Amino acid sequence: MDKRQQTIFLAAILIVGALAAFLFFSGQKERKARQQKEMELSVKLTELSQKNAEISNLIKQKKELEEQFESKVSQMETALKNQAEAADSLHVEIDRLAQEKEALQNANASHEKEISEMKKQIENFETDRTDLLSVIKQLKKDLSEAQSSQEKAKTAALARPNLMMDAATGSVDLGQIVMRKSSGSAARVEKVDKLYHFILVNAGQRDGLRKGMVLNVLREDRPIAKVVVQKTTNNAAAAVMVPEWTKEDIQVGDTISVVPNPTT
Repeated sequence: MDKRQQTIFLAAILIVGALAAFLFFSGQKERKARQQKEMELSVKLTELSQKNAEISNLIKQKKELEEQFESKVSQMETALKNQAEAADSLHVEIDRLAQEKEALQNANASHEKEISEMKKQIENFETDRTDLLSVIKQLKKDLSEAQSSQEKAKTAALARPNLMMDAATGSVDLGQIVMRKSSGSAARVEKVDKLYHFILVNAGQRDGLRKGMVLNVLREDRPIAKVVVQKTTNNAAAAVMVPEWTKEDIQVGDTISVVPNPTT
């Protein structure tokens, strides 16, 4: 081989070596670049995976929040419905209470009227009681006078024909029942004093009783005794018993009638 060929051969070898070296170094650079890109891509994929996880978590939280919101809305709707029903029930209860209040007010007005009437009756009873107590007190103070009057009454009673019972028939004129003007009820015995032989009657001057009147004491429409009026007040009277004409013991509640005056 001549020098020229050797030179060409050497030049070719140098060119091939240079080309190989260029290709080698170029491949190394590309590998490094590719590795860099792969690393960057891996990082990007990791970041993307994290973002997807965050997005998935956010979607889950959103769903939970939506479920909580729907639950709250449902609870609020139920509460509003219950409140509306409670309001309706409350209106019904208010109407019922208003009706009860009106009924109670009417009943109270009626009771007040009854109480007022009862107070009047109590006042009348108290007046009668006061009068009766006054009569009792006066009778006890005038014991000697009462005893004397009793003896006189016996004589007067025996002298009156209408006090005499028919010996053959055993009958007696019952007379007219004394009616109290304050109540319209029959006059009755209020007190019996066996020690002083007198009775108190719940009728007086306004009912037509006067001192000296002879009264029948009746029980079940039959005469059991006779008494003579000795003292009277407006609402009460005291009368002494006539032993000769006392068939049974006089009791509280016995009825009183007036013996008719004898005919002349």
